[in-house]
Amino acid sequence: MRSFIFRHLLKTTESVRIRKLLKKGGWLSESPTNGTVYTDSQTTINVTFSTTGLPSGEYSANITITSNDLDENQVVIPVRLNVIPSQNGDLNHDSEITPADAVIALRIAVDDGHASEADVDGNGCVNVLDALMIMQAAAGAISLRGGGDVCATDGIGLPRFQ
Repeated sequence: MRSFIFRHLLKTTESVRIRKLLKKGGWLSESPTNGTVYTDSQTTINVTFSTTGLPSGEYSANITITSNDLDENQVVIPVRLNVIPSQNGDLNHDSEITPADAVIALRIAVDDGHASEADVDGNGCVNVLDALMIMQAAAGAISLRGGGDVCATDGIGLPRFQ
């Protein structure tokens, strides 16, 4: 969540309305969406970004602050969001593959859950093999790539999933 402060320095009471113009999806929300800002005062507007369900890519929107005072110009705040894909095997999203990720994969497997970045062998389900492969990647024995591809780096000839 990000916040910005709207300050009112005029000598009249002003009702403020906030409006967003989205180009793609409902990934942006703000609170409050309307209200009154009195002379020589300010209010904080919280802006929340949600990447849930968003494919990788760039997103943009404008947050527009308007007033009931016709003498006041509207304020347009451009907002950009860049969604980057998560790394296969990085289940805690700390930008590296560690044994902690293998533990998370085991929990997903036991609970019959699914997370696409945990299915490192690309067979459509998360199981103990995925956790083992993540542990091997954490140890530097293999490297994981997208789409179930595995590259053996320790010379023991692990199978390649393609």
